[in-house]
Amino acid sequence: GRDADLEPYWAVWPLWGSIHEFLSQDEIHFALWPILMTTRMNDMEGRHVLWPIVGRTIGEGVDRFRVFPFYARSTRENVFEKTTYMWPFYTRGEFHHPLAQGGGYILFPLWGHMEMNNEETWYVIPPFNRFTRSETQNKTHIVWPFFQYYTGKTEKLYLWPLWGTKVQRGSRKTFFLWPIFNFHSSDQGETVKKYTTVLPFYAGRSDLDATPAEGEEAEVESKRRN
Repeated sequence: GRDADLEPYWAVWPLWGSIHEFLSQDEIHFALWPILMTTRMNDMEGRHVLWPIVGRTIGEGVDRFRVFPFYARSTRENVFEKTTYMWPFYTRGEFHHPLAQGGGYILFPLWGHMEMNNEETWYVIPPFNRFTRSETQNKTHIVWPFFQYYTGKTEKLYLWPLWGTKVQRGSRKTFFLWPIFNFHSSDQGETVKKYTTVLPFYAGRSDLDATPAEGEEAEVESKRRN
């Protein structure tokens, strides 16, 4: 074939060859796949032996190495450094972004701890139980996804799949017997948009004047039904 730049490529899989613009990669070169393979995507170049067991990928500010599943390391300059041993049993990370600094670990499936400059999280039998505390947001998951409780900039209470509600930035979402009954209202400034869905029978929307007339909202657009 030819790629977008009209460069030709050919391959006799799995013996030898090159393939361009395939599986999110710009170029893939292989010999006796999966014994030897190299990849390129933008400035990221990877070399792999017995893919996916051994691999090394480097690029501008990025360095990744793995001997799967025994050891893996991924770094992005001035952003993070992540390491795993015997994946997925032990994972740790350090974060250096100005808005998110700190680090932590997860010993799967027992527990984990993450402490950042703006929040702290404990995991018990991850990912089912999580407790996060910060100045702007508290999150509690118990036997996730069945019980979820948030306070702060996002208010949320889920007793999934029976009932749940979530309030965030002028938006409120509520469900009963998920995914059958769903209700969503969104404050657009002068207009409040309300959506109602009852699967698989009904879907409707109404637009309401956000400025009350004599204490009540006035409907300005009739419901649309599907």
